Amino acid sequence: MPRRKKKPRNRAQKYFSDSSSSDQRSFSDKRLCTQAKDKVHLNNSEHNSSTSTSKGNNINNDMNSSSQYTPMASTPNMNYPQNFSSFPLQSIPPYIPPPISPSIEMSLRELCQKMSNVEMKLTKLDRIEERLENMDKQFKYVDSEVCACKQRLNTLEQSAQFLSNVHDEYEILKGRIDTLTSGIESTKSLNNKVLDIETQSLEYNLLFFSIDEEPIAEETEENKVTDSKEAGHVIGGSLRDNENCMENILKFLEKEMKFEDAKSFKMEKAYRLGRSNDGADKPRPIVVRFSSLSDRSKVKNASRRLKDSKIWYKPSIPS
Repeated sequence: MPRRKKKPRNRAQKYFSDSSSSDQRSFSDKRLCTQAKDKVHLNNSEHNSSTSTSKGNNINNDMNSSSQYTPMASTPNMNYPQNFSSFPLQSIPPYIPPPISPSIEMSLRELCQKMSNVEMKLTKLDRIEERLENMDKQFKYVDSEVCACKQRLNTLEQSAQFLSNVHDEYEILKGRIDTLTSGIESTKSLNNKVLDIETQSLEYNLLFFSIDEEPIAEETEENKVTDSKEAGHVIGGSLRDNENCMENILKFLEKEMKFEDAKSFKMEKAYRLGRSNDGADKPRPIVVRFSSLSDRSKVKNASRRLKDSKIWYKPSIPS
């Protein structure tokens, strides 16, 4: 029986077998790569103890996603059995830090306690510094107040010195015023005494007005005045005049006032007041000093006889 000739394989089957072998090789390469990555990850996790579990899980997920098998679609619209499934990776346990010894834990607790004490002391220092700043501000305010008080005291001292000087001047002026007051009082008393004396001396006098002046050629002995100082003080000038005032007064008493016994009146003196002046409109008044008050009273009481006359008289009083 003749041997059956083998049918040549279909091109598609041959291509499929070639592609499957290539897929198997790529899968084996991926598996080796995944194992190498897992070794690297384990080594890194052993060296870095501070890596958290969540990060490891994320890396796990990334590795699982990268290790899943994805069939190659080398031929489009090609149906072939999936002989390969996803290869599960080994789960990586979380990193557990080694246990801490009691001595280290005690040291850490002491260190934490010291740090808390330091923080408390720093807080107290901050409060103390704040209080010191407040005290510094208060001291500055007190210092400014003290300076203001010093200025006020200086002003008060100057005012007190000024008042002291004023008081001294017042005392001096008061002494002077007291002296002047005592002098014025003594002067007043002296003036009163002088006034009394002058009044007593003038109570014998009468002043006659509007008697015409009649000058004579020569002076008579009766018209001379012995006490020139006293007469000068009374009339304020020289009494030597070319007029017999006493004779004129006696004529006036006989003719105008109708005194028949006019020559019996005793008169000490008679004179004109003031200096003679030829151009004067009015004659100067005549001062007559009587020796007795009775004669003066008779002449004084007879003033009603001169109603129609231009001549008049009045008592001589001190000015």
